[in-house]
Amino acid sequence: MERAQAPTAEPAFDAGGIGGHPRGLMTLYFTEMWERFSYYGMRSFLVVFMVASVADGGLGLDVRTSTLI
Repeated sequence: MERAQAPTAEPAFDAGGIGGHPRGLMTLYFTEMWERFSYYGMRSFLVVFMVASVADGGLGLDVRTSTLI
């Protein structure tokens, strides 16, 4: 008499993404990455603008004050 084999458990949901994560998580990750890239890029441009002389169209502040702002 043979024993019946237990059914193998299959995942109920196949995410189709990387490492079992949902596909939408990759979109969220890249959106967050580019948002941070843009934010810190704009911060550096703001410091360059504040340090530039008034004659060049900047604010003429020193580097320390500009980075503290």
